[in-house]
Amino acid sequence: MGALRYIHQQGTLKRSMDGTSKQLTGLNIYRYHHFKKATVFGQFNYNNNSEASVNYTSINDPYRGTPYFLCDTLTGGQYKRETFYLKGAIALPLSHFLDLGISSTYHMGLSYQNYDPRAKNVISHFSLSPGITYHTMNWKLGAHIHYAYYNEDIDITIVESNKTATFYSLSGLGYFNEFFNASGAYRLYERHNGAVGLQIQHKQHLLEVTGEQFYEQIKDGRGNQNNKNWHQVKTPFLLTGRTFVAKETYQQKSKRGSHILTGQVTYKKQTGTEIFQRLENTNENTPSANWVTYAKLDKYHQTQIRASLSHTWYKMRSAFIRQMGFSGKIQYICDNEQVMEAEITEKHYQNLHLYTDAEHSFLLKNGLIVVKAQATYITNLQKKISKLPVTFFSKEIALPDFRYVTANHFTSGCTITYERKLPHDKTHCFITGRYLLHLNNKWLSGQKRHETGISVGISW
Repeated sequence: MGALRYIHQQGTLKRSMDGTSKQLTGLNIYRYHHFKKATVFGQFNYNNNSEASVNYTSINDPYRGTPYFLCDTLTGGQYKRETFYLKGAIALPLSHFLDLGISSTYHMGLSYQNYDPRAKNVISHFSLSPGITYHTMNWKLGAHIHYAYYNEDIDITIVESNKTATFYSLSGLGYFNEFFNASGAYRLYERHNGAVGLQIQHKQHLLEVTGEQFYEQIKDGRGNQNNKNWHQVKTPFLLTGRTFVAKETYQQKSKRGSHILTGQVTYKKQTGTEIFQRLENTNENTPSANWVTYAKLDKYHQTQIRASLSHTWYKMRSAFIRQMGFSGKIQYICDNEQVMEAEITEKHYQNLHLYTDAEHSFLLKNGLIVVKAQATYITNLQKKISKLPVTFFSKEIALPDFRYVTANHFTSGCTITYERKLPHDKTHCFITGRYLLHLNNKWLSGQKRHETGISVGISW
């Protein structure tokens, strides 16, 4: 299948480091192919997007899950991004009872800003997941391992001559551990993920358990316009953590439809370590200096629990066409962050997410129309933020983001797809339009965000 898509977002209902508007143009192509014994899957994805009125941030995705940002105090910039995504997978039988599979992904991207200081971000993300499955008449036992590597290289420059900017190294909840004035800066994020997963299926029940460990280094460098001194790179932060996921799925199939009931629990804990270093000349015979570590302190802690229960029902019109469907989901989120400075700053909230959608297909003389409506409501159950530092970044980032995640939100939308069969056997073309409206707890008098999208494609 191949599809072109365009998405536009606009509105003031957003987090502090998100832009007020986003535009994305993309191409997605994927295909399965069956050989005599093996099944092969390939996917290619290209996205080009721009984000306007971006504030403070110099990293590609400030909400990736790290508390450590390299920021300035400027607002109103524009980020432009270009990304490529490749995925390949193969599955083949080793015997009548044993199957082997392996998948790999590679994601590469470039993003940059159009104003001083100008951040240029080069992102690469690689993953590899081999697995094996043993199956009998009523049982399936599977196991897999997963490795992922994430790298984001940020080079910040100032084009205007004889001009410098002030950069701040943020360490969570409005704190920053240092600031410096320079004509350029450098930061590198390197993350390693390793995971092990087990799957057990008995008739209609499937149990999946996954444990993951990650380790991330953050490295900094600075310099002047003529000499960036990249050899003077230090490691001020480490971020380590683990995630556990347990998922149970029950599926009841019939000739014309199916019921799917899914329950999932996710537990995540991460710790941020601040490394205190000083640039010293450790060798009298060499004029160059090195960073010497004097102390390491665990100053950032985050714990997050997510629990969800969902139900999906659908009725088939034919072997490959749904006549109608319905799904509903309830999710509980508990998030707690702490930063250990002179006082313990804490952010805590509990939210409940409710989601539902319904779809129906209508047969036409020359095609098919599928209409889908959806709605999401997010309500806060409990919230607390205490002993926030009196800084520019707590006022402009930490506190607005806390208000955003603890506000009641409502989202409604509709998707309409028209599909038509082409003369060539098993080939269809389609066009899809989508509209979403996001509202905060003040409903029509409060902040809003609109999202529209269209995609055109062909399946074969």
